[in-house]
Amino acid sequence: MTKVAISLQDSVMVLGAATSSADAQTLELLGLTPQTLPWQGKQLATAFVAPPAGGQPLAERLVWLLEQLLQQSGAVEQQQVYLILPEQAGADDSSLNAFLQLLMQRLPTLLMSPGCRVFPYGSAGALMALNAAAQHFEQCQQHSAQTQVPSAAGGKVSAQVWLVAVDSLAHDSVLDRYAALDSSAVVLSEGAIALCIAADSNGNSMLFHAADASPGAMPEQDHAIGNLFLQLATQVTQPLSQLYLPDCGDEQQSSRWLLQYASLHGGVDVDSELVFPAYACGELGSCGGLYRLWHLLSRLQRNDITGLTAQLEISARQYRALTLFSPSKTGSDYLVNKDV
Repeated sequence: MTKVAISLQDSVMVLGAATSSADAQTLELLGLTPQTLPWQGKQLATAFVAPPAGGQPLAERLVWLLEQLLQQSGAVEQQQVYLILPEQAGADDSSLNAFLQLLMQRLPTLLMSPGCRVFPYGSAGALMALNAAAQHFEQCQQHSAQTQVPSAAGGKVSAQVWLVAVDSLAHDSVLDRYAALDSSAVVLSEGAIALCIAADSNGNSMLFHAADASPGAMPEQDHAIGNLFLQLATQVTQPLSQLYLPDCGDEQQSSRWLLQYASLHGGVDVDSELVFPAYACGELGSCGGLYRLWHLLSRLQRNDITGLTAQLEISARQYRALTLFSPSKTGSDYLVNKDV
């Protein structure tokens, strides 16, 4: 694992439940008030930026959300960008190409930014992109290629990367699926989020990262999650203080990590806090992983949480990712294997 410490430098958000970054900061205090959407004879709980447009291609909706995001801050377009996108349904899925073509037409500077990379792995892509950014920072430090400037914390900040995620559940296929499930517990949402991440000598340590895939696995057979939990439990010398989980009322999603939770034996105890930020914003799909990462890093930098904190992400289909954080570079003291 990279030895680079990171910090959150900036954030920009457009969410169905909060159309500005300032509003997003207060979501947990104000609570989520969903709107009712009649669909296929059912009443769905939603929090969309705008009402669904029947038959609208997903690519159109995603680019529109990114346009709303960039209206808040054009700085994103001038930096290195890692795009976190919905995963493809299969080898013959052309949705990614359709989106990238439309993005090149309407917002070409995003794809043409230096070192732009695309992570079409659903919510798990947030942690994969963060790990790639950390590796990029380490390479920059090794080659002394970036001019260092003082950070607000008094440390040294060098390279920066914008992690940008976008997704929407306001399209027909997703609405049809949730109507068929007859699930009123999940608030369907959408959003675009951009986080500026930097290498920072006073930042937070990424102690462990792993990703895996489990194509077509049933919840009780999702061994990719079990393997990630087992790897984490064997790395730490003390239980987690917090575990961030991708859950906002979807029982199918909950069962995936619950049925593998025993593999974390030794890595959690009765004092470990399970954290579910999505209950405050609704289900954001691929955008949810970056929202949880923002929530986690913000709390670490405010010193609201201490000890070890892990984040698990589960994409809609096959990708899983897990990252372990500590509030400072001394966090490696918590590891059994300090070379990871």
